[in-house]
Amino acid sequence: MDLMAASEAGNPDTLGVHTLAVPLPGFEDLGCSNAYVLGTGPVTLIDTAPKFPGSLFTLERQLASLGYSWSDVERIILTHGHIDHFGLVGSIREASSRRISCHIHGEDAWRLSPGHLSSGMFTEEAVRFYEQAGIPAHVLDRMRRRFVFFRALCDPIEDILPMSDGDTFSGLGFELRVIHTPGHSPGCCCLYEPHRKILF
Repeated sequence: MDLMAASEAGNPDTLGVHTLAVPLPGFEDLGCSNAYVLGTGPVTLIDTAPKFPGSLFTLERQLASLGYSWSDVERIILTHGHIDHFGLVGSIREASSRRISCHIHGEDAWRLSPGHLSSGMFTEEAVRFYEQAGIPAHVLDRMRRRFVFFRALCDPIEDILPMSDGDTFSGLGFELRVIHTPGHSPGCCCLYEPHRKILF
């Protein structure tokens, strides 16, 4: 179906748009983490997945089934700064043997920083706040262990490129407009492909 026919039928043209699904072991209620591949080469990757053992291979295998490898990825765009969306950025860069550009809204860039990931996820200031809120010590201990676990699911990214509302990214077969939609996180963004009317 060509772009005009798809538009007239009320369906978006999804040629060159692919979903990659990565299971989340231990989080069956969440199902999977989704990433998206756009373009016909070089391609853009929207989000990654957390760095569970085997997750990089899962993405790589799905990418290969589309006829691409990590060397075909031109850029990574992150919808927001939560680990299940950026966890594999460092591993993907390592697998591609180059620093693939990585973009995120400026309000979430700090979430990927070495300082935040090494200590900021569960600070003493946060502990004092939780204690004042009446959270029991055994629950705080469980929360602390969970944050240590989360830190193992990602690598810090120091050279993140900030994006802003209204920015555009284009490639062969697509154009994306950044729409800042804070709420889920301060820097959460949607990405809109206006010609196909696809919203990520």
